[in-house]
Amino acid sequence: MEEALIVNMIYAHVKHNASDYYVGITNSPHARLLAHEVPYNDTLIFDAMTELIARQIERHFVNTVGTKGGTGGGAGNSHFVYYYKITTSTKQDT
Repeated sequence: MEEALIVNMIYAHVKHNASDYYVGITNSPHARLLAHEVPYNDTLIFDAMTELIARQIERHFVNTVGTKGGTGGGAGNSHFVYYYKITTSTKQDT
C-alpha cells in the first residue's frame, strides 16, 4: 500500500486526539497485538511493503503528529504499520 494512503488513513482516525493512539511497526502483527493486549478487531494494520517506509510512517506519527509509540522498535523486515486506541486494558510498554 502506498505510504501517503497509509498516512492519510491513520491520520483520519487519530487527528483529533493523537495522544490517545499508539502507532507501531512489526513483522508479525498478530503477535505484536497480543503483546499489547489489543483485540485484533480494535486495530488497523497496513502493509507498507518495506521496513524503510514503515519506519518513516511510524516516525511521522510519533514525532510530528503526537501519537504514542517508539521509533526504534520493530525487528528486521518490520514492514507492517499498526495503530490502536489506547485503553486501560492495552499495554504500550512491551
